[in-house]
Amino acid sequence: YTPAEFDLVSILISKIELNKTIYEIHLKEIEEISGKEWNETQTMMNCKNILSKPFEKEIGKDWEAYHIFSRFKFFKNKKTIEAEINDFVLRDLFEVKNNMTYQELRSVVSLNKQHAKRIYGWASQFKSSGICRIPLDKLKIMLGLKTEKEERYPNFHEFKRSVLKSSCDEITAKTNLNVSVSEEKNYDKSIKNIVFRIEEKKNIRDKTLAQLTRNSID
Repeated sequence: YTPAEFDLVSILISKIELNKTIYEIHLKEIEEISGKEWNETQTMMNCKNILSKPFEKEIGKDWEAYHIFSRFKFFKNKKTIEAEINDFVLRDLFEVKNNMTYQELRSVVSLNKQHAKRIYGWASQFKSSGICRIPLDKLKIMLGLKTEKEERYPNFHEFKRSVLKSSCDEITAKTNLNVSVSEEKNYDKSIKNIVFRIEEKKNIRDKTLAQLTRNSID
């Protein structure tokens, strides 16, 4: 997802309820958190793009592909999106919601960089331990920068400067986490692991989304 598409999905996750597949997303919700104005053309483009991007899941030797959304409808006068969720993924999204906090939701939407959004969501899982190591290739795959056919930022120093450092700097500046990054090398001095150090800011109080009513989120 692009940053804007990711914001739509994040807002949606905050509203998920079991046995409910149709939700309203007010553009003012996204605008207030992100600080960016959404127009009709942009909204239509983001919704269409999301519908064109299926998810894939490997299950042993098998695989499956599916969409989170089955339909979007935009109401011009209300600047509101009506989104219908694929019932197949409803329970999974509900579990994601229960593992998120309201501060984490706002943080995802407030970030501008696509890679910062992905790194933040991943790093949040390790805030209790404060550190996590991930192989360089695995990290690039997670960020959508490496496939079987191509690899972006093959030069590590450019990858670290343009992706890792800029993302960690934005996360530290705008969210409830301080995140820094370093690397571990093999004996031949090639990069083995990327090491993230995560510290939760003590002055930010939080609540889980499950504790908040829909009105308080709005």
